[in-house]
Amino acid sequence: MRKTYADGLRLLGYEVLQASNGQAALEKVRTEAIDAVVLDLHMPGMDGLACLKQLKEERNEIEVLIVTGFGTIASAVEAMRLGAYDYIAKPFSFEELDQRLKRCVQARDLRRENVHLRGLLREKYHYENLVGKSVAMQRVFATIRQVAQSRSTVLLQGKSGTGKELVARAIHFNSLVAAGPMITVDCGAIAPSVIESELFGHVKGAFTGAHQAKEGLFRIARGGTLFFDEIGELPLEMQTKLLRALQEREIRPVGSDRSVPVDVRVVAATHRDLAAAVKEGKFREDLFYRLNVITIYVPPLSERREDIPLLLAHFLRKHTRPDRVIERVEAQAMRALISYDWPGNVRELENTVERALALGQGPVIVEADLPQEIADAGRRGSRAHLKAVALEKNDLGVETDDLSIDEPDVPARDMVLTSVAPEAQSISNNAPLVPPLTTPAPEALQSSVLNGNATLEDIERQAILATLKSTGGDRTACARILGIDKSTLYRKLKRYNVPVGADNDGEES
Repeated sequence: MRKTYADGLRLLGYEVLQASNGQAALEKVRTEAIDAVVLDLHMPGMDGLACLKQLKEERNEIEVLIVTGFGTIASAVEAMRLGAYDYIAKPFSFEELDQRLKRCVQARDLRRENVHLRGLLREKYHYENLVGKSVAMQRVFATIRQVAQSRSTVLLQGKSGTGKELVARAIHFNSLVAAGPMITVDCGAIAPSVIESELFGHVKGAFTGAHQAKEGLFRIARGGTLFFDEIGELPLEMQTKLLRALQEREIRPVGSDRSVPVDVRVVAATHRDLAAAVKEGKFREDLFYRLNVITIYVPPLSERREDIPLLLAHFLRKHTRPDRVIERVEAQAMRALISYDWPGNVRELENTVERALALGQGPVIVEADLPQEIADAGRRGSRAHLKAVALEKNDLGVETDDLSIDEPDVPARDMVLTSVAPEAQSISNNAPLVPPLTTPAPEALQSSVLNGNATLEDIERQAILATLKSTGGDRTACARILGIDKSTLYRKLKRYNVPVGADNDGEES
C-alpha cells in the first residue's frame, strides 16, 4: 500500500521518500529536506504516535498527516495533541490524499508567513539604523538597490562597526529570496575543529559525539541568504571546501559519501584587506575572486561626518527613556561629536548616546555627558576654529601669532532634535527598501509599503489581520501564532479600530 501511494504521488508531481517503519522514517527526516510526512498509526516496532512525538520534537516545522485504518476519535485527538496537522482514514483516494497534503503545505507556508511578518516588524528597525544623507552612503544605497534583485555573491568591505551586517540584511530583504531565512555565520567565533560540521552538517556517527545527524547552516539557509561575517578569519583548509561549495552549489556532510545540492545566496563581509591577505598567502586567491563578484565599501564614520547629526538624532529617539526626553544637543557637545574620529564607527556612536542618556540629566545633552576623549576632540575643534578666525584677520592686516590649522573647522551651534525629521534619515528616503510579502497584502498597504510610506503600525496591523483571518477569527489561536498574549492582542485590535466581541472561549473585551 505504501509503494502504491508513493507511485501515485510521484505521478502527481511529488518527490517521495519511503520508510517501512518509524525508526527508518526518523533517520530520513534527520538527513533529508522534508516538507510533509504521511504517517501510519500502525507500524511494526515504533508505532505512529511514538514516531510522531519524536519527529515533532526534532523537526517541529514538518507537517504530519496521520493515516489509520480504524479512524477512532481517541487516536485522532491524541495525534492532533502531539502536533499532527490532519488525519485521514483508510481507504482513501489519491485525490483526497493530494488535497490533504496541499493543505499541509499551505499550513507550513502560513506559519512561515507569520514568521516573516514578525521578522518584517523587527527588520524595520534595522533599516532605520542604516542612516545617511552623505554622498558615500547614497552610493551604498544605490548599489544595494541594484544588487538586491540578482543572485550574485556580494562582498562587503569596511571597518568594524560601520554597519556591514545591516547592509547584508537590506540586500536579503529586498532580494528574490527575501521569504527565506537569513543565517549569519560568525567566521571568527566558530572553532576550526567544528566549522565544517557547522556549515555542511554531519551524519550520525561521523565522529565522537555525533549521536544524531545534523543539518549544517548551508541547508538551514536553503531558499535564503547565508551571510559570512568576517570571512577573512576563515581557516585556509575551510576556504578550500567553501570554494567547492560555492562553485558546485552542493555540499557533502561530514561522514557522508554523497553530496547534497544547496540553493542559497551568499553575502560575505570583512574588515580586512583581502587582496593584501591573498598576497601574504593568508587567503585563497580563487576564493577571493569567487566572493568578489560585487563589492560594496561601507565607509567609516570619519568619512561621512555630515551623517553624524542624523545618526545622533536617530539613536536619541531609539534609546530615549521616560525619565529623560532629549530636546537638543548643546553646541560644544555637537562640536565634540563631529570633531571626534570615531574609531569604533556607528557602533561607538550608539554606545556614546546610551552612555550620555544614562549619566546625564535634563532635556539637553552637554559636553560633560560625553567620554573624555570625545570632549577633548571638541576642544581641539574649538582651537582650530579660533585659529581659522585669527588667520582670516591676519589676511586683513591684523597682527597675530604664526598659527597653523591642523584640525577641522567645526562650527558651534545647538542641534534641536525636532528639527531632524526621522523620515529624512533612513535608506527609504530615496527609494523603498522594504522586505516583500510572500502573500498579497491589501492594495493600499502594498502600495504604501512599496513606496516606502508604510509605518510600523501599518505593517503590524496587516500582520495581525492576516493572522486573524487565517484562524477564522479565533483570537486565542491568533495570539499564540503571533507570540503575544491575548490582552496585548485585544489592545492592538482596539487601537486599530477592529471590532472586538466574544472569542470562541466566550471571553469578551
